[in-house]
Amino acid sequence: MRILHHRFSCADNSGIKKVIAFQVINTKKKKLEPGDILRVLAKKWKHRRKLKKKQFCLALIISNNNWKKKKDGSFFKIYSSKVILYNLKYKKLWSKIKGLVNIDIKYIINKKFIELIKQVLYLSKYKL
Repeated sequence: MRILHHRFSCADNSGIKKVIAFQVINTKKKKLEPGDILRVLAKKWKHRRKLKKKQFCLALIISNNNWKKKKDGSFFKIYSSKVILYNLKYKKLWSKIKGLVNIDIKYIINKKFIELIKQVLYLSKYKL
């Protein structure tokens, strides 16, 4: 998967439809996985209430477009890459999430996002 300039659709009600990834914050892998944190720029809006035109924000990946394996051995295909958005002060830009969300990602979203991002920034010595 190409990381730089990869397009994601938003799975939240922040008013943004599409974003483009510019930087991966917490991983140096070539392949993105759910739970990774990106620095993104919004490209398509429904309405521009929470973000300005050239403002960066953080995004947490919920799903990738690839094949997933279930516990019983069967496979299923996910057809879209989805993210949810946070501003640079770690506050969420949404109030509801659309679609299905993995249990591990729900735990990160609800309780651990701020702790996770601070730990990642401390380890990588990256400042926003």
